[in-house]
Amino acid sequence: MRSNNVLLIFLFAVSSFADEPKLGEPPDIDKVLTADQWKQLEDGEIILQKIESDDKRKGGGLAVGIINAPASKLFAALSDFEEHVSYFPRMVSLDLYTPEQEGLIGIHPTIKVPIVGEVQYNVLFKLDEKAGTLLFGLDHSKTNDIADTLGAWVVRGLGNERSLFVYSVYVDTGRNVPKVLEDFLTNRDLPNVIKAVRDHLEPGK
Repeated sequence: MRSNNVLLIFLFAVSSFADEPKLGEPPDIDKVLTADQWKQLEDGEIILQKIESDDKRKGGGLAVGIINAPASKLFAALSDFEEHVSYFPRMVSLDLYTPEQEGLIGIHPTIKVPIVGEVQYNVLFKLDEKAGTLLFGLDHSKTNDIADTLGAWVVRGLGNERSLFVYSVYVDTGRNVPKVLEDFLTNRDLPNVIKAVRDHLEPGK
């Protein structure tokens, strides 16, 4: 239960400045994971923690895995947005755009989800390679097929040749649709993204 409380704090932590877009905050992974979960990570498993909601339109979660690649290489792969289509599940296209706010990157992905079909939205990213964070939030100045999302990708070096990859996200689909959309975005896709990035950076394994 302690881990879920920490995760809930992350999910609703946003920028405190009114003129800035809402972005996720990086979770304190040392407080989220137990000693047993760290052992599971060392064995190659991917840890998933999910926040359930009575509102089927909303949900959140966090996935963590170890990638056998230097932190610089993992960060470069995550920040190469044009390549995301090749290894992010269900993403069928992605366009980049320049947002009005300086220091941010805008992406317009299209994903395809069973039953729901294609879903398009716009996300703002703030990158900090020194901190190992890629923080994101929905660009509310544009038209989106979901009501809100925010989260963080965190890269932490584990020595010279391994990295910890943390992917945390909150989604409000804004749709009175089957829970499959929220489930795909915050449950199935979180570990699948880590697996896909791992396969991308560890070819032949």
